[in-house]
Amino acid sequence: MTVGRSERSGRQAGRRVRSRRACGRVRRRTAFSLLEVMLAAGILLTCLVVLAELASVGRRHARDAEQLTAAQLLARSRLNEMLAGAVPLESQAASDVDELPGWSCKVDVEPLGRLGLSAVTVTVARISAETLETPAGGGGKSFSLTRWVHSSDSDPAVSEGP
Repeated sequence: MTVGRSERSGRQAGRRVRSRRACGRVRRRTAFSLLEVMLAAGILLTCLVVLAELASVGRRHARDAEQLTAAQLLARSRLNEMLAGAVPLESQAASDVDELPGWSCKVDVEPLGRLGLSAVTVTVARISAETLETPAGGGGKSFSLTRWVHSSDSDPAVSEGP
């Protein structure tokens, strides 16, 4: 009888092992669920939109920096022409710049009344000359450069002496 019991217990043990394997088996997935794919696609799309906006902002700032640099160089050039004597040191109405289409330049010379100094202000803007002449003058990019000079520098006869 003991033999019968051991056979039965062996069969039962085999069944237990099989049932443990069936229940304890880890189910391996071979693909992503639809929800995971949609979530990943949404995150990717959001990142692409943010990166596109950052690239657009970067291009706009680069263009603004380029325009500001052009305005600075033009203002320095005009002021240096006046200080070198190539152009008379006097106020000039706003006019279009031949070297840079779409830009205008205006020069203001104001005597300060002290020690013979004058303030020379060169304003360069990416607006029409008519708009630059108005007091508000708003609109596009602009750059102003002011330098104090001796008023005697503007009169060559005074600087030459006797």
